Amino acid sequence: MVIGLIGGIGSGKSVVAKLLEKHYKAHIINADEIGHQVIQKGTPSYKKIIDYFGAEILNTDGTINRKNLGYLVFNNSQNLKKLNEFTHPFMFKEIELIIHQLCSFQLIVLEAAVMIEAKFYELVDELWFIYSNKDIRIKRLINHRGFSLTEVQSRMKQQYSDEIFQTYADYCIDNSATLEYTLKQIEERLSFIGLGK
Repeated sequence: MVIGLIGGIGSGKSVVAKLLEKHYKAHIINADEIGHQVIQKGTPSYKKIIDYFGAEILNTDGTINRKNLGYLVFNNSQNLKKLNEFTHPFMFKEIELIIHQLCSFQLIVLEAAVMIEAKFYELVDELWFIYSNKDIRIKRLINHRGFSLTEVQSRMKQQYSDEIFQTYADYCIDNSATLEYTLKQIEERLSFIGLGK
């Protein structure tokens, strides 16, 4: 079974993925990591990005400076749309390939910030919406990820609302409280679909 995790930045998708890995031996596919791979120097995606954004986003060794690229896209919806066009199809193919290679696993978890935009949900059996109170999310991103309040607000503005995430979700996990509470909700859902311990 393939479970996709959706939710806004700072909601705790990674926390849920780690709990599934630890307690259910799930194999985790992190779409962000695949996104980094598909823009490596020499890839088709890399060439499209440089052609559009220019060489000023490159490091001295010719690799893409993701911070500089991030600044250009998170403050400009047109640039973000173009970047997605240059990366999402390649990410989709790579994730599809990985899922096929992992067919021996009982549980595979796909964690992706762009699950809906990139249509990665077509590759999963069930979508879980990971929810956290907005104030908690802001605090997490500032305290644990080193973002400024402006960066957090800019990234949140570019993402879908909780209401839209809920329309896609098969199940919702409230990750605003303790890890124990989050794990209890995971256990309940997996028992319901026949994957309990």
